[in-house]
Amino acid sequence: MLSGTPITPGCLHIQGVFTPAQCDRIVEDALKWDPKPAEVYTNNPANDGVNTETRKGTVYSCPSNLLLNAWWKPMLDQAFIYYQRKEYPQDIDWGNIEIQMVEYSDTDDFFQKHSDSYLNERHYGGDVRKLSMSLELTNASYYTGCALRFYKDDGSTVRTDPIQGDAFVFPSWKQHEVTKLESGIRRALVVWYHGPFWR
Repeated sequence: MLSGTPITPGCLHIQGVFTPAQCDRIVEDALKWDPKPAEVYTNNPANDGVNTETRKGTVYSCPSNLLLNAWWKPMLDQAFIYYQRKEYPQDIDWGNIEIQMVEYSDTDDFFQKHSDSYLNERHYGGDVRKLSMSLELTNASYYTGCALRFYKDDGSTVRTDPIQGDAFVFPSWKQHEVTKLESGIRRALVVWYHGPFWR
């Protein structure tokens, strides 16, 4: 049975989406996907690409032919359904998703303040990232730093207190950041469900 705690308006901390053993299985699967340096996508496509002043890390993207049949996909759907019921219902396309494993393994890997999607309809040619999830795959005792933080309307931040297998779900336009890694390795499953532009 899932349970959730609000972090900021629109952002929900959902406990126990996966067990630690299931998280380890996801990591084992994801390490077989093709890795590449983490890139930045903005509301100005000319600035997109690798930018180590904005973001450092490694991304493993789930191949589309594996995504919809992955053993863990129904559990992700359940977490998003729970979020929709409890927090912020949105019109989404359940078959149109992106999934990555993000790895912070080098000292000072980070991702500065950003949004996963923008409230500028002209930037999009169809659908948009509507809902985002960051799911903790690593036991928090295995690393220091690398905190996921969400921005409030007044500009202050709320630091999350993740447990392996917990997820944070939020509207994709919500600003957030990952602070610099100090030691160890942190991995997270990052998921975006797409849908029509906000109305």
